[in-house]
Amino acid sequence: MRFVRENWIGILGLLVGLGGVLFSWYTFVQTHREPRPIFLIDPSRTQILSHENISRAPISVLRADGRAIKKDLTSVRFFFWNDGTDSIRHPEILQPITITIDDPEADIVQLKLLRVSRAVTGARAALTSPRTFALDFNILEPKDGLTG
Repeated sequence: MRFVRENWIGILGLLVGLGGVLFSWYTFVQTHREPRPIFLIDPSRTQILSHENISRAPISVLRADGRAIKKDLTSVRFFFWNDGTDSIRHPEILQPITITIDDPEADIVQLKLLRVSRAVTGARAALTSPRTFALDFNILEPKDGLTG
């Protein structure tokens, strides 16, 4: 107890300093702003057409260009959003955002945006090749995004 009585000013200074460091760290975390784009593919798939079933049926399923689909047709859902604390603006994007399917046997037959968080984002998606599509937008505020 004698140590505390003799050094109370130093102990008080240490506690105030420690409180200042903790407050500074808390303030930094609360005010730090950065964008964080996230792209996620839903692991569940919906089979639309089975090659095995279509080969035995007297019907043909055609692509938009008129070519027949002879392989399995599966629907895949994806999500893209800004999970950060700052907006992502179109001029800040240095390269186009493109998504490419790794499987050389797979093609994207149709690309469609199912939901956009807000129309003001100007979100759009376009096929750039049979296995690649591009995502574009005017602005994505925190928690803005799209589903395709």
